[in-house]
Amino acid sequence: MKQYLRYLIIWGINAGIIMLANSLWPSNFVLGNAVIPPIYAAFFAGFLLMVFDKAMKPLVIKIIKKERGRYIMFGIYWLVNFIGIWLIARVSFLSGFGISAYYYAIGLGAVVCIAQWLGRQFFKLVKFV
Repeated sequence: MKQYLRYLIIWGINAGIIMLANSLWPSNFVLGNAVIPPIYAAFFAGFLLMVFDKAMKPLVIKIIKKERGRYIMFGIYWLVNFIGIWLIARVSFLSGFGISAYYYAIGLGAVVCIAQWLGRQFFKLVKFV
């Protein structure tokens, strides 16, 4: 049960960051299209990003043979989040989430990576790990 709750919290963090980015910079981060309302687009994009991150974790572990430092792993997961955000935005006709340029995906990837790290620290604090 704890594992599912962790996924739900990470999903909420991703969706919240995407909605916040849309509310602060609406000309650069677009939510919704002709079919998907903005709130559903935020939750669906957050879900897709959570699934992408979890799917990439075994690949990252396989590529990185031994344990790296905290900053190296942050950079790797920043790259994973950037790629995930960029891919989700490229299929905006399905996801309802779009961005105006790739460098906004880089910035949003950093913010999402920090928020996910804070979420993992919360999990450790309340013994969810």
